[in-house]
Amino acid sequence: MKKMIKKTIFLTILGMFYICAVFGQSPVSLETAIQQACNDITSKLAMGPRVALVSYNSTNELSAYVLREMMNVFGRNRAATWISLQDTERALNAINRRTTDDISDADARQIGRNLNAGYVITGALVQVSGNYRFRTKMIYVSNGTVQASSDILIADNAQLRQLLGIAAAVPAPQAPAVAPVQTPAPQTPAPAAIPAPTSVRNGTYTFYPRPQATRAGVGVDAYIVKIVVQGRYMVIYLTNLARGMGGRAHPGYWYLSNDLLTNLDRPSQTYQKVSHRDNPDGNNSGETLSYENVTATRFSLETNWNGQVIFSEINLANAEYEP
Repeated sequence: MKKMIKKTIFLTILGMFYICAVFGQSPVSLETAIQQACNDITSKLAMGPRVALVSYNSTNELSAYVLREMMNVFGRNRAATWISLQDTERALNAINRRTTDDISDADARQIGRNLNAGYVITGALVQVSGNYRFRTKMIYVSNGTVQASSDILIADNAQLRQLLGIAAAVPAPQAPAVAPVQTPAPQTPAPAAIPAPTSVRNGTYTFYPRPQATRAGVGVDAYIVKIVVQGRYMVIYLTNLARGMGGRAHPGYWYLSNDLLTNLDRPSQTYQKVSHRDNPDGNNSGETLSYENVTATRFSLETNWNGQVIFSEINLANAEYEP
């Protein structure tokens, strides 16, 4: 009898600790929640397993953003082999599912087996009592046990609302103040607004200074010299020099890289390179990455430059344009 009473007291205290841990959180940003969830997952991984990031149940924009940012964090961890989002998406398409769906543990494990993965990761953004919670879990494909999980309270801010497609609140109109009647002064018509470009114009976009790539937040010797758009093709010229002519192609293994280009104004829109070329203008002239049918004018680029790096923002509006 005494043992049962002690066990009951122990379980009650344990439950109180769990409630305090989950419901006593202070809201954090979406980026902080992503980093915390990734750290929880990688801390549970042994060396060498294949891991697939299967889904994040939310809107198209938020799901694409979360999956991309989690892969950026995971890519810096060498303890596991991370299966590309493109391969995972193909496996989902084969069973008529999408990365935004609420994937059951059984379906996630089946996708993991199809990808020869040891672990699969799923997640969702849920609303509980008016608060948003960022949830993830890592499942062991072999037996279905949950190896790691997170449940993080995140701040409801403008970025989150934009990714969720929630319009900002419009303040209620106020009654106009009564003012004395005045003779209106002649006004000069305001200049017509210049419409934003809907496509990328043909021509050469040269950057001064050159956009620099980073790895784990630290700059590396990888720069974009210029971008040439011709017809349906966009060609990005890269070098290891911050200024001047020449420069070598990167020493990494480009064929191991996805070279993913992401539209920053529409994160769900991504592009894969169609070709790669070293020294396009002769020896020591860098390299080029070619893409097809790109409509974005502000984008990021993830590539392999002696290790995975990212150009966090490339804006054609900041380049010198020559038709």
